[in-house]
Parts: sequence; C-alpha cells; structure tokens
Amino acid sequence: MLLLVESTAMAIDEKVLWSLSKGTQSAGAVLRRIEGVGLELRFIWNGELAHSQIYKDVQDLLSASNSKREELEGRSWKTSG
Repeated sequence: MLLLVESTAMAIDEKVLWSLSKGTQSAGAVLRRIEGVGLELRFIWNGELAHSQIYKDVQDLLSASNSKREELEGRSWKTSG
C-alpha cells in the first residue's frame, strides 16, 4: 500500500528574547510565531531544546519568559553577549 502525505509549509518567525550564561553553561528563551498555531516559547539549555509551550497571548508568553529569566538571574546567571 502506498501512502501519500501532503505537507504544507508553515511560516515561522523566530526571535531571541534573552540569553544568559553561568560558567560554561548557557540558557536562553526564543519566541517563535507559528502561522496558524500561535506563539511558541522555547527554552534552550546548552544549545538544546529543554522545554517549549504554545501561547495565544503574547503577554502570557513574555510573563513566563521573564519569570524564568528572573529566576536564573537570582541564581547568579548573567546576560550573555
């Protein structure tokens, strides 16, 4: 049996929200706007995707991102770059 799957390209915009480091460790947050889906908040740890969540409201996404950044800064993580 031959199964044909039609793929549709989704437009994805991406923006780094913040980047922190502590010693040799790195952490960051990336906002991805996925057409037809919503806004994805991605947390990157040492170059690897650690967690992602879809949001419909940008304020909720930014609040979650800022909370994580503040948590890390409270544990001596510093702004990268």
